Amino acid sequence: MLKLNRNFLFSCLLVTGIAFAGLGWFLRDLAWQELTRNEFQANEHLSRMLGNNLWPSFHNYILTTRQVSERNAMQSATRQRLMVNVQRQIQNLNIIKVHLFNSQGRIIFSTNPEQLNSYQSGNPGIQAALNGQSHSTLKFKEHIDHYHKTLHNRNVIASYVPILIPGTQQVGGIIEVYQDVTPLVDSLESSLQKSIIAVCVCLMMLYAYLFWIVRRNDRLLQSSRQQIKHMAYHDSLTGLPNRRKLTETLLERLKQKHLCHGVLFIDLDGFKPINDELGHKTGDDLLKAAAKRLTLCLSHSDIAARIGGDEFVILISPDLPVESVRFQNKVITLAEQIRSTLDQPFEHKDGPLHVTASIGVSLSPVHSRDATDLLRKADMAMYSAKQKGRNQIVLFQESLSQTDRKLSRYH
Repeated sequence: MLKLNRNFLFSCLLVTGIAFAGLGWFLRDLAWQELTRNEFQANEHLSRMLGNNLWPSFHNYILTTRQVSERNAMQSATRQRLMVNVQRQIQNLNIIKVHLFNSQGRIIFSTNPEQLNSYQSGNPGIQAALNGQSHSTLKFKEHIDHYHKTLHNRNVIASYVPILIPGTQQVGGIIEVYQDVTPLVDSLESSLQKSIIAVCVCLMMLYAYLFWIVRRNDRLLQSSRQQIKHMAYHDSLTGLPNRRKLTETLLERLKQKHLCHGVLFIDLDGFKPINDELGHKTGDDLLKAAAKRLTLCLSHSDIAARIGGDEFVILISPDLPVESVRFQNKVITLAEQIRSTLDQPFEHKDGPLHVTASIGVSLSPVHSRDATDLLRKADMAMYSAKQKGRNQIVLFQESLSQTDRKLSRYH
């Protein structure tokens, strides 16, 4: 279960990471799409308006196809008026640079004179504009080449817009406008980072909550399993091991064939009248008190079990066979201690309660190496103790009467 939970939590962490990366990419892509769509439209509108404003006064210049040298262009009165006109119109705007192209794709005007007469006929934006369509691209500061010297450390939108000859659909020229969108990009990046961090925190909180739920359920499941196992192997009234636990433990111990094992079968004399006359509640209290006294007499390796009613069985911790005589004396001594302890009155609100104990003893390997047979012989010895007057200890002997054998539940 622990391994399953670890795998589950690792899978959750992996899924969380993938979800975080996917969501971050989706948000970034969505934000860029929105930014580019709005800014492209705005820059194309601005470029179209600028081109339309320039056409009436400078259409002859725009329609020219002859090469204009940088020196002549700088000295040209038309060029000077065009520069003044453009700069006046883009004043207070985030316009970095303006290009005018003729219909062959040659730059015939630029706010950066060094780029005059350059051909860009293969540029996708030029091709689109020559076909009468506007075209815009977003260029990040990391990807701007040396050609655009004025665009150092800037994020720009470059829009190519056709200048149509009035009254026709013929392209007379092309205007290219570079708009600085660095503040917008930086703001968007900052917002995205904050959003991604917020999403990350939310996902991690969700993962932490899921982790807590899984661990909590795991602890509850383990606790439930332990309770079920305890209930399956223990008596609900006294908390002692039950018959099932007793049998399994005895079978396991008897595998150690080189050791001696002892079994005490105990029946409380006089319990039934108390239970019948004073009620089951008093009887239950007496059984719990008797179980407590039994456990106080035992070592940590001895086991006391309640197998039903007023009957208890003690498994004595094993010892070496070379000490079999000493072991038998040890078992009898413990049995006498238990008998004497149970012979003492039990304090109760209804007054002192008095019971005694009839105890039967069997030993392995002296009497048997079989668990059922060993319990049966201890049971027979216990009935022999009852037949002899109760409140005494009887060690199993093969000479026990047939009556004792018939009374045993293990025959």
